[in-house]
Amino acid sequence: MQFDPTNQFILHIARGCDLEGKAVLELGCGSGRITRDLAARAREVVAVDPDRTALRRARAQVAAGNVTFLSGSAETIDLTGHSFDVAVFSLSLHHVPPPAMDASLRRAAEMLSPGGRLVVIEPGDQGTLIEAEMRFDVGDGDEGAAKQAAQQAMRRLAGFKLSDTVTFRTLFHFEDSADFLRHLPSRRGATGPWDALERFLEEHREGDRVVLWAERRMNVLAAGK
Repeated sequence: MQFDPTNQFILHIARGCDLEGKAVLELGCGSGRITRDLAARAREVVAVDPDRTALRRARAQVAAGNVTFLSGSAETIDLTGHSFDVAVFSLSLHHVPPPAMDASLRRAAEMLSPGGRLVVIEPGDQGTLIEAEMRFDVGDGDEGAAKQAAQQAMRRLAGFKLSDTVTFRTLFHFEDSADFLRHLPSRRGATGPWDALERFLEEHREGDRVVLWAERRMNVLAAGK
């Protein structure tokens, strides 16, 4: 799988806030795809994820010397004495249990330098990838309730002004159905037959790859009324 081959994440994050020479905290770095692009612009990046397997992949894929990877989450990591110009939730806030979302946002905000920005990127509702997740119960499945809870938590963050939502599309390239299921496994644990999924993916084949897309929604939060 190739995720975001046209670099839409970093393009929109950079439009939303200044990254050049800044200290950046990435919350939910996963395998490091966005971390790599942040590191190319920022002075330093601290990339955090609770999934140790994902962190091992991230360390293997991101060789930049200005990146530090840490296991944990916004509400658990101890970065006493360290502040950041930008904190980014990379498709991660909706994965936080709803009762902990407020604390996660508040902790991230507390680690910002004066004038710092909090960037939250969440999945949208549109896209062939999202259609596949919901129709075939693969990957994250139906995340509607979690995404709604994340939006509500952002609006509740005291002392911060929420920007208008910016939407954009990211692409996903898969070799075939095996590649698709390797990266977005069935939530039911089934191994097949996947005739309907095979047909769906082939409908979106472009040459030697299957091309799917997903809507993303970005909000920037800044201190103010």
